[in-house]
Amino acid sequence: STSFFLTGDKVRVKNKFYQLSAMIFLTSGILSRLLFSQENSAALVLPLEDIKLHLSRPVSIQVKVPLQKYRQRKLDETSIKNIYSEIAEQFKSAGYYLVKNDSTRVENLFKDQKAVLHLYLSTGPQFILSEVEMDLPDLLATVYEPMVKAVLSDFLNKTYTSELQEQLFRSIVQIFEINGFPLCRIDTRGFEIDSLERDKMGFKLNMIINPGNKVHLAGLKLPAKAVDDLGYLERVLHFKAGETYNEK
Repeated sequence: STSFFLTGDKVRVKNKFYQLSAMIFLTSGILSRLLFSQENSAALVLPLEDIKLHLSRPVSIQVKVPLQKYRQRKLDETSIKNIYSEIAEQFKSAGYYLVKNDSTRVENLFKDQKAVLHLYLSTGPQFILSEVEMDLPDLLATVYEPMVKAVLSDFLNKTYTSELQEQLFRSIVQIFEINGFPLCRIDTRGFEIDSLERDKMGFKLNMIINPGNKVHLAGLKLPAKAVDDLGYLERVLHFKAGETYNEK
């Protein structure tokens, strides 16, 4: 077999059977350019047989390697980049936002005409949400800031996964939706590292809450064929013109 070791800005590739060599240049841990002699031009386009991950430290998640999706495909620069991106996204979704590809090794099994992809990943620590600093319009801060802080208490000191972020944002938006702000939007303004202990990294999230304009209902409008039901619906819904819009 032939192994291609990618461990720095550039590495030398050697094939002891064919006595060929080449230079491989890396950009952000991903192959960016391949310069091979003519005999070795197919070295990175053998069908993929397996993907092996080598992690810098144990992690608390089960990573699903997309082998079934890419198996038997030609292992070229694009497929390596896509494989890494799909794996990295799993780490980031689980709170490992500093994951990076330290090096890549392509093991070519010329006898079987197959290739094995080895990815050496530095996972970094898991992010823990330790504090949230919010930015609200001054006219609304007095009323709504205590409500938001009450919601935040359920999310602090937990791993900041994509699922937790979605639940956090949804809980905050609901506060405003039921109080007449159906167009509320939340943006983030970066974060600050708060602490680092073993495999956990505490951070403070800076959040901007833009409630939008407050909405009041002027009336109900139904299709012409249902206009006879308008009065009934107004009674059932306890509708009053001019009242604050409520998502509930």
